[in-house]
Amino acid sequence: MPINDLNHILQLQKDLWRWPRARASVMVGAGFSLNSQPLPGVTSRFPTWGQLVKLMFDELYPSEPEESSYEKNYRQQQFLGENFLRLASKYEAAFGYARLDTLIRKANPDVDHVPGVLHHKLLELPWNDVFTTNYDTLLDRTNVIERTYSVVAHPGELGTALPPRIVKLHGSFSAFNRLVISEEHYRTYPKDSAPFVNTVQQSLLENSFVLLGFSGDDPNFLAWTGWIRDELQDRHSSIYLVGPLNLSSTDRLLLKRRGVTPIDLFPLFQRNEYYESILWFLESLANAAPQRPERWLDEMPEKKIISSVKLVRESVDAPPKLPEKYSLLNEGETLDVKRLVEVWRFERTSYPGWIIAPGSKRRSIWHSTNGWMLNIKKTLPNLLLADKIVVLYELSWRLDLCMMPLDQDVVDLMVPVVKEYYEIIRNGSYRLSSVTSNVGGFAGVELSIFWLDLALSLMREAREVYSEDRWNTISSMVKDVLDGSHAQSERYSYEVVLQCAWNLKSELLMSSLSAWQPSSNMPLACIWKAGLLAEVGEGNEAKALLVNVLKDIRGSAKNKGNNIELLSLEGWCTYLISYIDLNGDSPMFTTSEYEQRWHDLKAWDCSPWELRKELERPLERPLKRVVGNGKVSKFGFDPGVVTETWQFVGGMEDAAPAFAYIRHFEQSGLPMYLARVNVAGNYLEKALQMVLPFVGFWSPALMLRARQIKQLTDNEDFLSRVQIASMEAELARRIHDWCVDIFKSRTDKYNRSRQQDIFQDKLVIGLPEVFSRFSFKLEAHELDQDFKLAISMYPVLSNIVAPEMIKTCHIWLTRIYDAASDEQLIRWLPELIRAPFREADDSLMSRYDDWRDPMSDFPSSRIVRQSRKPVSKDIEAAITWLFSKIPSLNGVSRKAAIWRLVVLNGTVVLSKVNVARLKEVLWVGVGKGEFPLDLHPFNYLHLPKRNEKDFFIIFKKHLLALPLESALLEKDGRYVYSSQFEFPSSRLIKITISSKPPVQLRTDMIGLVDWSTEEVFSLVEELFDWWSTVKQHSIRFDDVKNLGGKWFGEFLFRLVGAGASSFSFDFLMRIYDWVVELRCMDIYADSAFSFLYFALPERRLEICDYLRSDLNSDDEIRVRRSAQAVRALYGLASLKGVAIECDLLDTLVQKVIFRHDVGLYEAVQQLGFIFVQFSSVVSDEVVQLVCDSLAAWARATTYSGDRVVAGFGNSEKPKLQAAIATLAGAISVRLKRSKSLPSRNDNVELWKRISSENCLPEVRRAYSDGMKYSLLGS
Repeated sequence: MPINDLNHILQLQKDLWRWPRARASVMVGAGFSLNSQPLPGVTSRFPTWGQLVKLMFDELYPSEPEESSYEKNYRQQQFLGENFLRLASKYEAAFGYARLDTLIRKANPDVDHVPGVLHHKLLELPWNDVFTTNYDTLLDRTNVIERTYSVVAHPGELGTALPPRIVKLHGSFSAFNRLVISEEHYRTYPKDSAPFVNTVQQSLLENSFVLLGFSGDDPNFLAWTGWIRDELQDRHSSIYLVGPLNLSSTDRLLLKRRGVTPIDLFPLFQRNEYYESILWFLESLANAAPQRPERWLDEMPEKKIISSVKLVRESVDAPPKLPEKYSLLNEGETLDVKRLVEVWRFERTSYPGWIIAPGSKRRSIWHSTNGWMLNIKKTLPNLLLADKIVVLYELSWRLDLCMMPLDQDVVDLMVPVVKEYYEIIRNGSYRLSSVTSNVGGFAGVELSIFWLDLALSLMREAREVYSEDRWNTISSMVKDVLDGSHAQSERYSYEVVLQCAWNLKSELLMSSLSAWQPSSNMPLACIWKAGLLAEVGEGNEAKALLVNVLKDIRGSAKNKGNNIELLSLEGWCTYLISYIDLNGDSPMFTTSEYEQRWHDLKAWDCSPWELRKELERPLERPLKRVVGNGKVSKFGFDPGVVTETWQFVGGMEDAAPAFAYIRHFEQSGLPMYLARVNVAGNYLEKALQMVLPFVGFWSPALMLRARQIKQLTDNEDFLSRVQIASMEAELARRIHDWCVDIFKSRTDKYNRSRQQDIFQDKLVIGLPEVFSRFSFKLEAHELDQDFKLAISMYPVLSNIVAPEMIKTCHIWLTRIYDAASDEQLIRWLPELIRAPFREADDSLMSRYDDWRDPMSDFPSSRIVRQSRKPVSKDIEAAITWLFSKIPSLNGVSRKAAIWRLVVLNGTVVLSKVNVARLKEVLWVGVGKGEFPLDLHPFNYLHLPKRNEKDFFIIFKKHLLALPLESALLEKDGRYVYSSQFEFPSSRLIKITISSKPPVQLRTDMIGLVDWSTEEVFSLVEELFDWWSTVKQHSIRFDDVKNLGGKWFGEFLFRLVGAGASSFSFDFLMRIYDWVVELRCMDIYADSAFSFLYFALPERRLEICDYLRSDLNSDDEIRVRRSAQAVRALYGLASLKGVAIECDLLDTLVQKVIFRHDVGLYEAVQQLGFIFVQFSSVVSDEVVQLVCDSLAAWARATTYSGDRVVAGFGNSEKPKLQAAIATLAGAISVRLKRSKSLPSRNDNVELWKRISSENCLPEVRRAYSDGMKYSLLGS
């Protein structure tokens, strides 16, 4: 085959396989139909042009019966001299078109033949269009898997046919329109079939044109090439006539004049080997099929080759295949680094350019990378410096593509390599190409670009793990080396602004963004900047930048076709524009604006919506298995805060989707936060939860950046109490200081006129909730600083409406108080006493405010023991100031001032003179027989009274006058549970806590009110009557069951129990029956059983059975109520000096020493209170049993890496530790007082040490509290 013809085939391969649309069309002539397959038993064949016209000639000029040889020869010569098209015209003139049509159809055995191999081979190729002058339906009936062709048999069908098309230029047997065959048909064709002519003309202008099944003297060939020559001259693409033509030089010149380029398959194939030659030609074209860009990394499907002659194709450099198995190198073995890098480099350089690769590609790269990691780590130290850079660069590129972080081993390998090569770059050696890689043959500038990428990857890793020193060190290296290496310069600028964004340094971020002016030649850098501008609230500037970038991207796409990198950029650019529009003051975005374009981008895996769904999908699934039945008690950060939730655990295999989700924000330029749109959704929390074991500090950092403070603080996996307690002190302070610095920087920049704005800032409101959690990890001087910072907020808060910030500051101060020493609390008192009050107390503030005074939860009980020391002058001066301030206050401010005095009265730091002044303040303006309303009624029981005797009469009158407002109320004919009121009612609760109990239990409210028998009877009847009207409606409310059991039992215990001996048997039995009836509704008022045990001796066994059953129950509430009742029961027994005739204390002790998890904390706590207050009821044997269990308790409450160990989780352990430590402290006092037990027990001493060394305040103080309260006794 002539070399030029071979080159034409190679060019045609390129045109045919150009992506995304071929630049080649084909026209099929009559000769192609000769390659059809006849049905079984069929012997007919399709005619050639000559054979078809001969049939017409024979009818026009029939032979005579006895024709001589001369006459036969003459007739043959006459036929050969005829113009085939004119002969067809003569036939039509002589017999009419209908007979001509019938002759053609009979001569072509279309229905007796099926498409042959060549038909399938032809249509499997990605032709832009297929044209044919044939009438048969062989091409129409050719079914191929790869493509679907639309058949066009009439010009009117062009408008509705989708490409690719089979265009029947001369008509079709399947249609009823005229077949083109005669000279007249050809003359009028440009007019009658103008759409077909225009279609061919357009195709000739745009595509290489292949002619198959034509010969050089084919009438159709001559007609069409003549028309092309007349109409287009040389303004058309190449037209190739293909076949075993056996052309002479003269023939070639003639074809050239006609604008046709021959591809002569002779002498590779003989003239009679048409089938073999065209098969070879079509298979050669198919063999050149490249891998489609969107199928990067996919294996090419194996092609079935029939031709026995070697096919033509340009040589393609393919990398060697690596082994499937990644076995660890044995001693003495070495990794074929060169081969590995060759494969990885090929994959990198052939990467189509997605901004975020589809999930299947990321997984494939991760699989083919992770398997070699151990061998790379083992081999790398033995390589030359330049080889290390090349290997690490290829590895880093793949990890970036997978959106996976660098693991610590890789970082440890990279850092010394980056530092060593930096010295070489600084010395200028790389300019002389003094460092060359044996792997890949890289040197000089190429290696320096690789080095820059490695250094930038290390900067990102340092940012992500918050290693500021390492980030600064590498940053200075990169800055020193950058010399206009464009892509790396933009990446460096992006890394600088990301460092600000990650550390929430808003002012520095804004200045860095202003200084960064990315080139329009780097559209991705512009998208990156726009995303961060949107995140800091500069939406208009961000959108203007994106609109310009989108224009540039689409302009470039016109010149480069459907380039995947440009398509991916377009997708993310439009996606970000849509989010910015949604976040605007007047959202203009509608999905229709870009929806169709996003749909189009799906075909190349460039639709951002699809990619984000793909990233989110793994985070929607329950990736972690549920522990047990899944339902657990979730303990809030602060002691005593408990809710119900579901608990999960998971493993390393789930981390990759989470890393990818986190990384996709910065990779695509998506902002993590927009004021009006939740960009990250709930997926960020889930992702951070999954990566927590690997990069824990991402949790607070990224969730703060996304303003997901509630999710951060509510999620037990992040900054839980146990997690912080187990944290290294240095790391805890680092996180704390990081948050405080951000908080200070954001609050300091606002001047007074904008203070209202700053306290609406989600980040400012949320940060104290986060860093205050670390209070118990701080040193005393650090706590002092935090206290001053918290108090400094109140001058501003006292003048503006900021309920959320007030709530946050209250929590912040409460945690500081909890972590502080008693000495610090006393030292802070003067500043707290002088803290600002709510100055502006107008109706607007009263309506929207929730003012919490700085001293509202001050732990005054912790500094009572300091009362015997002289009060400092600072405190005295502050108290004097407070008294002077009160007359000018009203409303919320006045109540807060009075409360501060109440707190001080509780610490016994008020002098007699000040107590008298307090009495004046409390009762000023209160008429005789009236009751003050500044405080909760209960508080007045323990405050100075105007007249002790009259006080209790007025107090009881006030309580009895309160309305019965219950949370369970009737609304629109049905009962609902409203959080607006309390249950059972505020009236009942206030009466209960104010009443003197039959035995005062430590930690219970100290009531002082005595009620007469008649008053008690009346109140009980009132309760029974009310309950009878609501009980049938209460069953469906869980709060009724819980609170009802607590307050019904406590009400009866205090009011009836205090004077049980004065009530009739019938009345007591009514109460007993009512308590038993409540149990049928799952309301357990067990506290009432404690006094009924003594008041109704005949019911003692039943009462014991009820309480024992509740203690052993699997219902948390039942255990809690019964444990409280058992404590009250033994308290009454101790007071009365009698023994309990059942084993309830043993049952409680068994629950504690064997750690039965349901209600365990309550059981431990109540047993501890019994030891503290009523130790005499506990036998020596029981004391020893409890002591023996303390060692196991120490093991079971040790904080562990797993969330659930030994039946309860880490979140439960702090309160259990505190309860056990309190119990141990109380036991230590019992042992010292005992004459029959050793005064010292190793397990008790163990808990003394555990308590003193624990950083959690409630645990650290528990042992000494147990001792202190035991020494105080009952």
